[in-house]
Amino acid sequence: MTLSINNSSTNPIMTGMSLINDELRFSRTRRLAAIAVFAAVAAVIRLQSKVLSLPFPLMPALKLEIWEIPVALGLLLYGPTVGFSAGAVVLAIGLMIGSNPTGQVYNFIAFSSMLLGMTLANKIYSRSRRFNLKGSVLTSTLGGIVVRVGVMVPLMLVMLPLPPPLGFNIPLWSNPLLLRSWVVSLILFNSLVAAYTIPLSYVIEEALVKRLTPLTWIRLPLLRLQSKEPKG
Repeated sequence: MTLSINNSSTNPIMTGMSLINDELRFSRTRRLAAIAVFAAVAAVIRLQSKVLSLPFPLMPALKLEIWEIPVALGLLLYGPTVGFSAGAVVLAIGLMIGSNPTGQVYNFIAFSSMLLGMTLANKIYSRSRRFNLKGSVLTSTLGGIVVRVGVMVPLMLVMLPLPPPLGFNIPLWSNPLLLRSWVVSLILFNSLVAAYTIPLSYVIEEALVKRLTPLTWIRLPLLRLQSKEPKG
């Protein structure tokens, strides 16, 4: 895409707005290619999780990984459809060739809830006339944390005590100390994963904007705001 918001043409902002349907929604082929690329990168990183992960100090069974970053990046660049679809492809690959299918499904729910939080938070924030990328980073991160924690903590407290393949036979409800430990760990773990995944995705998006394309899905509110500015 060669559109430049600050182009010196007669009315670059309106030109940009006129291209939203054709350019910014992206063609079906382009979206499919983006899904394939981001899913492949995420899947490769995930399959190397033994090397590219760290145990969470409070609960070593939980792993801090970076494979969710390409999925979140796909959302920032091309929108929720690409982000969620790439995540679904990663899940399918993990179920076919990975281990621990129960963990794969839980991970899918975890990052999908984070993407949902990012999307909803930005949808609300994008209505503000003060929308900017720094605010978007903060809003997305807070939204991702809140929804991810709100979904995963109750879910895991229900599922962990169940026998395989649904759970892991962890006797949470008969051991108050163990239950408290898992609650604290799940809250902190899911908060931490969202807290580094989302900002790092924005950092990469910024780098790609400077080198490849001047406009991405997350920047559409900026274009709309500039189109409404009085022309001097």
